[in-house]
Amino acid sequence: AEIHAAGWVHGDLAPKHVFLTRGRSGRETVKLIDFGAAAPIEERSDGKLSPANDVFALGAMLARALVGSAQPSRDDLPQSALGELLARTL
Repeated sequence: AEIHAAGWVHGDLAPKHVFLTRGRSGRETVKLIDFGAAAPIEERSDGKLSPANDVFALGAMLARALVGSAQPSRDDLPQSALGELLARTL
């Protein structure tokens, strides 16, 4: 969210660009790296890259982490309220 608030889109959000670090306080923080595909939001008025791309990529990463598959089937989903919600979207 901070990158979007600063007027930028990452453009290549993938697990290899997301790291957990621990700060001086001991608190875990998520860090993004590799901003080679990043672009200012206002320069991408062609609609090919927007904050929505980053949000979608984050959702895909979280879904894969939850079910262990990039293309989950209904059988792959956990038996939980979140699993039921995901099942309705397939």
